Amino acid sequence: MKNNVLILLTILCNLRIASPEQLSGKSLEKKAAELIEQRPQSGTTDWGMSKKDVIQLKFSKTVFVDDKKISITPKIIQTSPKKNKIFTCTKKGKVIKLKFEAPLNEDTTYIVNFNDAIKDEHDNHIKGITISFSTGDEISNCVVKGSVRDLMNNQPIKSGVVNLYQYGRKVKLVDVEKQANILNCLDPEYSTQIDGRGGYVIKNISPGKYILTSSDNIDSSTLCDPGKNKYGFIHYPINVNGEHVEDLFITNADIFDFKVSECKSEDRMFNVIFNKPVIKIQCSTKIESKRIKEALRKACVSDDKKKLTLDNSKLQLLPNIDILPVDIVAYDEYNNRLEQTINVSFSNKSVEEKNKKQKDNLTIECLNKNRIISEYPSFKVSNTKTISSIDKKFFKLIVNGEYAINTSDDDIVLDTQTNTISIKLKNNVKNIINNLKKSGKSIDAKQDITVSLIIIKDAIVYEDEEKNEEKTLTTKFTSKCGDISGLINSNNKHFTVQLLDKEYKVIEEIYDVKNFNFRNVAFGKYRVRCLSWPLKQDKWHYGNIYELSPNDNVTHYDKEINIINGEQYKDVIINLN
Repeated sequence: MKNNVLILLTILCNLRIASPEQLSGKSLEKKAAELIEQRPQSGTTDWGMSKKDVIQLKFSKTVFVDDKKISITPKIIQTSPKKNKIFTCTKKGKVIKLKFEAPLNEDTTYIVNFNDAIKDEHDNHIKGITISFSTGDEISNCVVKGSVRDLMNNQPIKSGVVNLYQYGRKVKLVDVEKQANILNCLDPEYSTQIDGRGGYVIKNISPGKYILTSSDNIDSSTLCDPGKNKYGFIHYPINVNGEHVEDLFITNADIFDFKVSECKSEDRMFNVIFNKPVIKIQCSTKIESKRIKEALRKACVSDDKKKLTLDNSKLQLLPNIDILPVDIVAYDEYNNRLEQTINVSFSNKSVEEKNKKQKDNLTIECLNKNRIISEYPSFKVSNTKTISSIDKKFFKLIVNGEYAINTSDDDIVLDTQTNTISIKLKNNVKNIINNLKKSGKSIDAKQDITVSLIIIKDAIVYEDEEKNEEKTLTTKFTSKCGDISGLINSNNKHFTVQLLDKEYKVIEEIYDVKNFNFRNVAFGKYRVRCLSWPLKQDKWHYGNIYELSPNDNVTHYDKEINIINGEQYKDVIINLN
């Protein structure tokens, strides 16, 4: 028995207790792979002209590489017709090798940036590996650095790219050659990522003149889609000879979506109407008919570039086709891309059948920007379907979920041209609350008031005789209001002062008034900015990368304004540049 106990104790002492990670099958090793050897070292000269010169990286553990994420600047041109790659990248265990397949220029400094192309077996990305070398006896040491901020809120851009393009470079776009079409180059001369705090640094640049651009691409691509990405640029060439500091501001090219606003048939014509001028358009169909495809290629665009007309005498729809699906790809002046399928028909019956298939897309929005208690409750109801009629007694306004507000026939108006219903009470919320109190209702006018618009089922009849389902929007009106006033110091006669909420959404605007005052501002945190533009223009302009025309001026008040209980904030002073 004694021997058995000793044997058992020996076994227990030699047992290794498993950790929770081991029991669950998870690996304990989560530390990222480390770079332990690199050839050549950054700053190496007289390197890269020999076929034996190969970049080699060795890591502390097995790694993987995505060569599509590797960028090399300045741009290298492949001159061999037998090869289509600039470089080949191979991986074997812990070692990555990069070999150039295209010839390098003499006396040139090159930068190889691995970005986030390398990761280990635990998906840890090894970032920040950049190798600079010179094919000559000197390495270029010019630097361009600075910050990137959002033009409209003055906040740092945390991710994106900054590019340098050689000044004077010609780029072809839509058969037009312009220096300004630089965002559509496949590769800039130099590129770097924004560092996460809004800063950027591009090192080892050769002296010269460059165009500097930036965009908020999250995939680290140097390409920018002005229709989707925020972008900015310095509209004049910068002269780089040493260290150059340049701050960039980026914004959306155009805040309005590029879209089809209406489709309709007139006689033997079918019109597709856009909300903005079309610079380039292409029409196609999946139906295998040479006659139809040729007619689509000859579709006519109006003089104002906003209407595309399809002529049935030229189109000649096949006898068994009532509706022709046409795929439209169009671009506006900012290169915003619109891709949509339009059902083309010259038969009223077909159009009616198409409309019957439309879904009920009923939307309600409150038009009271500040939603203050002294305002008249105002709502807009809209739909993509054609509205035939409404029953006004089925529109209900409820205060605090209990007390109904009586509306008159004048309060609710249907606009059949735009398929919208506007609802605006002739009596304001404050008077409504007072009337409720007089009638013995226990309601406190000093508290926030909840107003709900309820559109009861069958209140709206559509052209296809369908009716709506019930829809409700609830919004709050507040009595905790204050004023924000100040002064615009400028000789410019044209400007807009904008009041912004904490999400930088425009709450209210005042035009061309130097001593401005935003009254009855609801409880909350706000910012103020001023947009100004030259006398010769009728509105503020976002700038155009294709013409290298800069955006007009935006000036921010540098403090956040907090309205708590009826404050009178009077110290907003903005000096325009």
